[in-house]
Amino acid sequence: MNDLPYVERLMKRLIESPDNDTCTLIETPREIAQPFYQTSKEVLDRMLQLQKLGQRVDNTDKIIFAISYYTMALQCYDQHLSMLRQQPSATFKNITWLAACIAEPLAEALSKQNRSPEVVAAGQLANNFDPTVPLLALFNLANGLVQLGDEKQAIQKIKYAHSVIKETQQVHKLPHFNLMYTRLMMCEEYDRRTNVLIKSKIANDKTFEQFPIKMVFDGVGPWCGRKMVASKDISKGTVILRVAPYASTLYDSMKDSLCSVCFQDLKYCKSQACPECKLKFCEMCHTDNVIKQEHVVTCKLLSSVPIKNGADNKWTANTRLAILCLLRAKQNMEGKANKQNTPSTWRKDGLPFIYDTMEDMHNVTFKEEANSNNEEEAESIRMVKTIKDHMLRVKGAKFMNLLNNIPEIYITVLKRLPPNTQVLNDVVTDIGVGIGVFPSAALINHACLANTYSYMDNYGMLVYRSNQDIKAGDEITNIGITETLNSLETRRGTVLQKFNVYCQCKRCIATDSTENQCPKCGQALGKDNLRTWEPQPSIDFDGQVYVCNKGHATMASIYKTLVNECSHSIPLSIMARYYQPNSDIWYRYHLKCALNHMELKENDKALEKYKLVRQHLETVYSPNVKDLMPMVFIGIYTTFLSMALKEDNNQNAIDIIDQLHQHLEDNFHLSTHYYGQKKFESTMLSIKQTLSSIIH
Repeated sequence: MNDLPYVERLMKRLIESPDNDTCTLIETPREIAQPFYQTSKEVLDRMLQLQKLGQRVDNTDKIIFAISYYTMALQCYDQHLSMLRQQPSATFKNITWLAACIAEPLAEALSKQNRSPEVVAAGQLANNFDPTVPLLALFNLANGLVQLGDEKQAIQKIKYAHSVIKETQQVHKLPHFNLMYTRLMMCEEYDRRTNVLIKSKIANDKTFEQFPIKMVFDGVGPWCGRKMVASKDISKGTVILRVAPYASTLYDSMKDSLCSVCFQDLKYCKSQACPECKLKFCEMCHTDNVIKQEHVVTCKLLSSVPIKNGADNKWTANTRLAILCLLRAKQNMEGKANKQNTPSTWRKDGLPFIYDTMEDMHNVTFKEEANSNNEEEAESIRMVKTIKDHMLRVKGAKFMNLLNNIPEIYITVLKRLPPNTQVLNDVVTDIGVGIGVFPSAALINHACLANTYSYMDNYGMLVYRSNQDIKAGDEITNIGITETLNSLETRRGTVLQKFNVYCQCKRCIATDSTENQCPKCGQALGKDNLRTWEPQPSIDFDGQVYVCNKGHATMASIYKTLVNECSHSIPLSIMARYYQPNSDIWYRYHLKCALNHMELKENDKALEKYKLVRQHLETVYSPNVKDLMPMVFIGIYTTFLSMALKEDNNQNAIDIIDQLHQHLEDNFHLSTHYYGQKKFESTMLSIKQTLSSIIH
């Protein structure tokens, strides 16, 4: 047992606890009262002891222990501050210097846990203790401020770090700070330039007037201080925006079954395959002159994409996407990229769409993280070399001249892709079929519970549609991550990784106190209930504890462990003790239990769990949650249908097909989606006809 990480030991004891007393094998931590010392030496010794304990476990799987030890050391300092101020100035200065040296690794440890507000607090604390010492703290402070949307203050902190480096002659630390300072200054200039360009783009492209939106630039918060709002009252189901792809590509697994341009299913139309690259085209795209001209350029490049050892097909799709973005950039440089020189099929139905250029790709999209690490930098450089070598080998030096005139374009495109790459799903099955970049999509900011949803239309364009009524002036948002039905910690970590933004949307703020509960009395536990006590390694207590208003203490690591291990292996009774009924963890828990029952061919039990999934979503969000999260409910309907068919419940299966059909029509206007309608007719409706004949 002792050789297991402490969280694994905790999980094992949780599962082994009897159903009637889940706390039997989990010892309740007790607060160890911190003594009040009479001399400054005792305070200094205690702080050094806690610092050393923190250093021993820093950079290990016990980093939470380190956070608690460092926090306890600073609590000791605060507890004795009035006494310490009465000491000789040299003594007080030495202890304050130690406090700064403790706050510095605390900020670093918190940053590894994605706790941006606390990183800022610890970094500022270190700076207040001793402005000349905590350079790493200043670095983390600046990055935390960026994640919270305060780039101006972040730049001030890095400028201040520069002056400290020069005064203290710590020249060896200068390159690290120079790099971040340069990036932050570029980000500040990028924000200014971006907002000017967006205003110009909207003013010059009259297509924007056909959508019920406008941009607001208040300069406050993340997302470059901008947001899209409703220009008038918008009714549910209204198209908010329609954006053409700057570049898009299929996953390898879909190349034989879907059109490589519009992503439509080739079962339901005539198709042609390129004899050289083997990519397939639907009849509509195959006869389009613009698409044919572009394929002449891309054919050999895409048919021999470099393969990375051990990489999956998504890696090659990302490589193809990067190449296509670079080719689009070259097309812009040659003056060939404009709305008139686009596939005629895009304009076939007369619906408005936004067309993006290289300038939009560089200036409108979500920007990459300002503080990437050395490993990420090295990987980007390797990737640039791989792509440049491949393009040079296939197309030759003359073809590359224009791109090579702007050498930074390669690294810019590669870094800009991760936060801006959209997974494109089949509108009928909700299965991911490829990826694309849609620069103007970045005009809509992320929220974990948004008032729009997006989907791919007949032509591979991204359509944003309102899922509720929106009042004039309200911000328009979209879900920018796939893990939206996950715990608060997981969601924030994903948003931070993708956008370098600490999510403070309404849902995340509300969820701070709507997930956990006290296992003894059921009281809701939020961030205001979180305390730091001295760690007790003998019972795997890392020092982070929730204390309810009745004084019951529960290890915070229990909740983290249950979130990470959430599965059918955890008894329902344990989950019910630690989580509120409206916690997002119940969606994942019931879903994983349902999938396990399906694997065991226990269809009745699986169906009950899927009903609980739907019931949870309707209770927590809205009885009309299927319209708020239409993609999620495609999966729920198709699962119900699969189970009904397995049980030979023909009438129920027919009812589910009708419900799914209506759902797709209500949310995706399936009847106007030519290939989607064909696909539904040839699969679901044919099943319905067969079942009806059996019944009659």
